[in-house]
Amino acid sequence: MSDHPLEPASAFQSGGGPAETASKAALTQLGQQYLNQTQPWVRFISILVFVGAAFMALAGLAMMMITMAGGLALNRANPVFGAIGGALVGIFYLALACLYVAPGVYLHRYAGAIKHLKSTCTDSGLEDVLKHQRSFWRFVGILSIVGLAVGVIVIVLAVVAGLMGAMMTGRR
Repeated sequence: MSDHPLEPASAFQSGGGPAETASKAALTQLGQQYLNQTQPWVRFISILVFVGAAFMALAGLAMMMITMAGGLALNRANPVFGAIGGALVGIFYLALACLYVAPGVYLHRYAGAIKHLKSTCTDSGLEDVLKHQRSFWRFVGILSIVGLAVGVIVIVLAVVAGLMGAMMTGRR
């Protein structure tokens, strides 16, 4: 093992060859302590994400039911348009709730992998912890990129719609 602190290969090698499948992870006591302290917070945040997704789904269902009932009752001239608009907003909220479940699942698996590593402390357990953490951050990163792209598209469409509206108003 090298004494150089930045050599990544030496940090997790256990001395065994490829035939060794359940070797002890070269994780320092402080590193294990940090993971142990992180695990309950990761679990807590995953539960909050699940609860938030459930509330969002309930809000979507409520929006759909209220606007459909209200659209039919209040908009006597054309009740279908009010009901369709409410249903679309409710469906959007339900889709977002489904999207919110994925980060919760990733965090839940990450917390479970930390708990498993605490009891086994093997190389494969440490790799599993890092794999679940990577999966969470990759999903959140991709979701952020998609959100930014959608935001830019919405802004561009709003500007174009505003310009078209201004041009049409000027022609009258």
